[in-house]
Amino acid sequence: MAPNATADAGEISATVLAVDVVDDQRCLTEILRAGDRPDLRPATAPALRLATQRGGPLLPLDARGMPRGRLAWLWWAFKRPVFVPARLEASIPSIAFQHRAAPLSHADIDGPWRFSPLVPLASPLHAEGRWGLRGASH
Repeated sequence: MAPNATADAGEISATVLAVDVVDDQRCLTEILRAGDRPDLRPATAPALRLATQRGGPLLPLDARGMPRGRLAWLWWAFKRPVFVPARLEASIPSIAFQHRAAPLSHADIDGPWRFSPLVPLASPLHAEGRWGLRGASH
């Protein structure tokens, strides 16, 4: 399964948009859809397990989420392994949602949402200066 692949669990769909290597990090970007539930949005960025196909998990560094109605943009950063594998496996065991009308009311929805194999971009990216990006081959 390459980026732009979707996994469903119940009414919730998760679509991986990108898997990138940026300097010493491996980053994964995803869109989450709450189906026909406009009353729900993710309370936080859910835990994501990213591992090599041999089972070795990557160390999580950071996670961010930006809900927007039934959609949420999610981003995770992981420590880059010494050897960057060509394929990865990703899974989200459950997602905590909050009701939009009553933000203190939570609902946990169990998955799992599984993506396997994920194939990162062919050319790792390296930060250049403050804002620019360039391909590793340049």
